[in-house]
Amino acid sequence: MDESSEQSQGAVAEGAPRWDLTGIGSAYCNIATATPTRDAVVINLGLSQRASAELKSELLQRILLSPRTATHLHRILGTLLAEYQAQRGEQR
Repeated sequence: MDESSEQSQGAVAEGAPRWDLTGIGSAYCNIATATPTRDAVVINLGLSQRASAELKSELLQRILLSPRTATHLHRILGTLLAEYQAQRGEQR
């Protein structure tokens, strides 16, 4: 990883992963669903748009998480959303 990539990541906390940003892509998602399976939690992320009277949803990414990783993500999102809502109020 070059120096500019490291700088764009900001400070890396001790024990945090050092991400390889090669091939990274970004997508805006405004719809998400999650389903448990026997061995994983499946998260579907997509984009929902209204075309005339029809609502279309495009699946952009399907992510399978181990239960342990899903629990960790749940904690992270809970903390981030609590901070966001404390600053900006609850979003609906």
